[in-house]
Amino acid sequence: MNAGKLYRAPRRWPGIVAAASAGVLVGAAIGVGATMLTRERTAVAAVTVSVTPEPSAPPAARPLERANRQTCEGWDIAGKLINDAADALTAIPEGTSILDPAVRNNPEHVSAVMHAGDLFQQAADALKQRITPGAAEILTLTSQTTVSSLAALATAYRSFDESSGDSITTARTAAHNMSALCKRLIG
Repeated sequence: MNAGKLYRAPRRWPGIVAAASAGVLVGAAIGVGATMLTRERTAVAAVTVSVTPEPSAPPAARPLERANRQTCEGWDIAGKLINDAADALTAIPEGTSILDPAVRNNPEHVSAVMHAGDLFQQAADALKQRITPGAAEILTLTSQTTVSSLAALATAYRSFDESSGDSITTARTAAHNMSALCKRLIG
C-alpha cells in the first residue's frame, strides 16, 4: 500500500500563470492610462498653444556724445531729487544723526527721514532709467554705482539702519564722481 508522500512538491504552474496574468493586466492598465493621458495632453496642448513673442532687442547704441548727454540728463534729474531729500532733512537739527533717539522719538523727524529715503530711491530710479546704451563705459559704470549707492542710502534711511553713516559717504562720493564725469564729458 502506498501511504502517500508526506511532502508533496507544490505545483508551481498555477502561481506562475496567476503572476503572468496579473502582469498582463497591470501592463494593459498602464498602457490604457498612458494612452488616455497622451490624448488628454494632446487635446489640452492643442487648446492652450500660445505664441511667445521674440524678446525685443536691446536698445541700439546711440552716438557717444548723445548717449553721454542723455545719461547726464538723468543725473541732473537725480541731483534735483537728492537736493529735495537734503531739504527734507532740514527738519532734523544740524549735526544730529538719524539714529539719535531724539530723531527716532519725534514723529516729524521720522517722517522727514522716511521722505528723504523715498526721494533717494526716486533719484536712483531716475538715473537708472536714463543710463543710455552707447555712453562712455566709465560713465555707464559710474552711473550704475551711483544708482546702487543711492538705493542703499534709501534703504538705510527708511529702515534707520545703523550703517547709514557709511551709506551717505558712499553715495556722496558716487555723486561727486557723476558730477565730475558729466561736467567733463558734456560740459
